[in-house]
Amino acid sequence: MKINFNHTAQNAREHRRKIINVVDNVITSGIFLEGEQNQILSRKLQKFLGARYVTPVASGHDAIMLTLQCLHLQEDDEVIIPANVYPTAFAVFQTKAKVVFGRCG
Repeated sequence: MKINFNHTAQNAREHRRKIINVVDNVITSGIFLEGEQNQILSRKLQKFLGARYVTPVASGHDAIMLTLQCLHLQEDDEVIIPANVYPTAFAVFQTKAKVVFGRCG
């Protein structure tokens, strides 16, 4: 028996029309970062997470950078990351901290 971890294709088929409409609305508006859809997403995430504040960002890199900045890292601080996710290191390089590559496995 096959058990799927994530039913992405199935979900996309079921919600295809809604997804296309939302994407079309965003493209038509020309507002990609602070538009209505981001505000809707923020409100839904706040409710789901029970959070007072939510900040959508443009990428995973931006999310990591924002998180690291909130930690107020210093030059002698180390951020340990897995060796096989080296793109994460770029976010750490933008802070004052040192990148330490951990072992894989």
